[in-house]
Amino acid sequence: MDNNILASNYGLQQIEKIIKLGVKVDFNQGLDARLITDEIARLLARVKWIKRIRFGCDTPGQIAEVERASALIDKYGYKGEYFLYCILMDFKESFARVNYWKSKSRRFLPHCQPFRDLNNPHQIIPQWQKDMAHWADRKEIYMSCDFKDFSPRKGFLCKEYFKML
Repeated sequence: MDNNILASNYGLQQIEKIIKLGVKVDFNQGLDARLITDEIARLLARVKWIKRIRFGCDTPGQIAEVERASALIDKYGYKGEYFLYCILMDFKESFARVNYWKSKSRRFLPHCQPFRDLNNPHQIIPQWQKDMAHWADRKEIYMSCDFKDFSPRKGFLCKEYFKML
């Protein structure tokens, strides 16, 4: 079962309670941007966030939903950052999705997670997933260097991954 606080009336009541109490919070799992309505955006903009609002952004279709949801929340005065959980599966699609946020705003911070097959305890994580996660999760690198120019190891540039496409 998804523990998304936005998916139930009880969860929304808890957000209202958090606002009334003035408690600082961090929902450490990505909220579902598809569930953000005008009313929910107004609520989320009033929350005292510990650091940032977190959304899941695991598919190309979620980009538009995150943009829509963040614009609604911003409309009600939120000025903070958005932390975006991004699962890495297909190289080309993952790169396009993660790299997309570089051109938007420094307020959008992708966090890459290599795909882990829970049914395969012997799975080997592809090196490109490790390198992309390293690049994106180190904000000083992500903001200053294109992935193609990133050198995670001596003598290797990530532009090599694009030659395999």
